[in-house]
Amino acid sequence: MAAFATVGPTPSTSAPIVAPELGNSHAKVRVVIFEDLECPDCAHWRELMNNGIFAEYRHTVRFEFRDYPLSQHPWAYNAALLARFFATKSPKLYFAWQNFCFTHQDQITATNLLQYAVAMGQAAGIPSAQVEGAFSDPALFAAIRRDQLQGERWGIKHTPTILVGRNRPGMDRDGSLDMHGLAEATTPAQLRQMIADLEQK
Repeated sequence: MAAFATVGPTPSTSAPIVAPELGNSHAKVRVVIFEDLECPDCAHWRELMNNGIFAEYRHTVRFEFRDYPLSQHPWAYNAALLARFFATKSPKLYFAWQNFCFTHQDQITATNLLQYAVAMGQAAGIPSAQVEGAFSDPALFAAIRRDQLQGERWGIKHTPTILVGRNRPGMDRDGSLDMHGLAEATTPAQLRQMIADLEQK
């Protein structure tokens, strides 16, 4: 069972699906993470995040996620599309699928990716036909394209790219990206320092 989303369906006229967030949506600080589910460095960062950073800053930081599959990774785009599909079902499934991809990168291929997604869907009571139908949903393609365009405007060349800045009430709730004041953090120590600096302002 293989899935190849090389060409999307007719563009959607509805608003693209916004990825779930973690943390406090009303926090003073926002962290925007551009990631690729097939990227080993992204997997390493997610492990660090899951093992402390998300919990440490769950009350004081708004964590936002952007899908930025790189062209050299054969199954990254389809994995991102499936993540957005699971986001339509529940935030828990969205993050479960992301974490599964990150922790099983050595087992997933372009050929078996959909099998894993169908299995996760069935375990959550989602029929396989719905999972497979993700590849004909224009809104899912639009969501990925919006994130890609944001990254291109920023000039992102690698993943993960982790941007830190001030948050405001209602900021970018539609999945857009106000790039004013955002700066990149390249290490966990730098990320923590940037968060601390912004919290004190």
